[in-house]
Amino acid sequence: MTVTSGRALRHAFSRSASVCGRKSRRIQANSNPGQDRYVKGDRSTDRSALYRRLLLVPILLVICASAFLTYKTIVDYRHSRVISERLIRAEGNIRYYDEALTMSARAVVYSGDPLWRTRYDIFREKLAGELNTIATLLPGLKEPLEDISKANARRTELDLQSFALAEKGDAAQAQRIMLGVEHEDESRKYAHGASILKQTIDTFISTSETTLKQSTLLSVCVVSGLTIVFLLAFLRTFRALGSLLLMERIRSDVARRMLSVSASETEVDIGWALQLIVHETRGDRAFLMRQSQREDVVHRQQWWNEGAGLPDGQADALWTCLAQLCEDASMLRRGLSRLPADQRQGVDAVLKLGLRRASCAHVKTAHGDEYYISWGSKKRVPTWLRPSSSFLQSIAEIMIGAVKNQEYEAALTRLATTDSLTHLNNRHHFTECLARELKFFHRTKRPCALLMLDLDHFKNINDTFGHAAGDAVLIHFADRLRSELRDIDTIGRLGGEEFGIILPDTNFDAALAVAERLREDMQMAEIEADGERIKITVCIGVTILDASDADTTQPLSRADDALYCAKEEGRNRVRHRIPASV
Repeated sequence: MTVTSGRALRHAFSRSASVCGRKSRRIQANSNPGQDRYVKGDRSTDRSALYRRLLLVPILLVICASAFLTYKTIVDYRHSRVISERLIRAEGNIRYYDEALTMSARAVVYSGDPLWRTRYDIFREKLAGELNTIATLLPGLKEPLEDISKANARRTELDLQSFALAEKGDAAQAQRIMLGVEHEDESRKYAHGASILKQTIDTFISTSETTLKQSTLLSVCVVSGLTIVFLLAFLRTFRALGSLLLMERIRSDVARRMLSVSASETEVDIGWALQLIVHETRGDRAFLMRQSQREDVVHRQQWWNEGAGLPDGQADALWTCLAQLCEDASMLRRGLSRLPADQRQGVDAVLKLGLRRASCAHVKTAHGDEYYISWGSKKRVPTWLRPSSSFLQSIAEIMIGAVKNQEYEAALTRLATTDSLTHLNNRHHFTECLARELKFFHRTKRPCALLMLDLDHFKNINDTFGHAAGDAVLIHFADRLRSELRDIDTIGRLGGEEFGIILPDTNFDAALAVAERLREDMQMAEIEADGERIKITVCIGVTILDASDADTTQPLSRADDALYCAKEEGRNRVRHRIPASV
């Protein structure tokens, strides 16, 4: 993390009740007019949904047409098969009954057996029935059927005449009629009509089969096309589901880790979360940028994934660029490398990073803090793998929650361990630090000194100049202690005007030298309060930690005794108490 500007806000969390009680951590969207909940460009989601609905109508129409066509093809196939089979059977029966009639007629004439006359009548009826069947199935065969019916009727009349002559005993005349020219002409007419009928039936069957093949081919094409469409739709849905599951897993992993870590690990885990997003989505860079304004001072912070830091001077340009991208989401959909020259000028900060594809989201909190989170890739990435603005926004909210938790925890820690006036360690935390130093001393035997300081006649300062002047004296005294001591030294305010100092790696002689230097520095200092110049002095008690110290009570008691001795001897002094074992 890099802090580009910053001034410590000394009293940012002075009111702990209001900080902990309010639900100020809730993320709220930017409520500017004309802007959606999180990102102004997210209207593309609504347009995509509208396009899908509009595309659904022709798809449903094609499905219905395909279903109807398939049903019609099946029905036509079954109907054609039935008609074809019945026509073929009827045409065969006509030929058979024609031959049977001829044979039966000659048998009647030559033998005179009445059984053949009965058979002749049966075959004649069956032949008439088959002709009626064909006429019913194929109304278009009216002309050949009429020729066949007329020839058959005339031939039947000749047969009945020959039958009558045969019954009267004139067999010769009956045979002449049976074998005569007129009978042969009617038989040829019948045969001619039967051949035309057969050709017509064959043509009908062939045409029906051709039509059926075309319908079947069309149905197969439509069904195959729909199958391909459904497969593509299924693949796209599968990818969308995979993307949804991937993004949900990333979101779950980030939330699980970031909401369960301590405040000190938040910075590291934001970088880890950004690296996870980049790795899982085949990207190259991910950024989280924060801008906050407190007391007319703008603070800006950046986090990025591992190995993807910002070049010097690019933070402000990238902030402006992300704001423009979130304002116009169409630039992201078209691809940064494909933008016109006039639009590419506004996104130079992203293009200089070599990014071809990018996604970003903007979140504004209730406190006015603004966050931009962005993802970018230098190579082509499948659409279903690219993080959407809503996904990035949800990840940003998790990160913002972790950052806020870190700030609240730091504020509570500060309130619990520091003095609100001087911002030094309070007595409880100072005692804890002394206990740690005592354990370290017992373990390593490295020297450590303890100083207790008390401002001389501080009550008179309050009574003479007022409590505001007294507070100014305490603040000035704390600041002088901070400036004179090392960073590893621990300073605490133990009570009203009483202070304590822990000096690690300091022996007895060095501790006395430090105490004397602090006493002389305070004696020469003057504090101006309400136009008055106030001089202060200080009493200091010095001791060192000893192996016989079981807890912090013994060194604190020795330092306090030394401080009391300095007061008794006239103040503005340094006194010490050495442990009995030394």
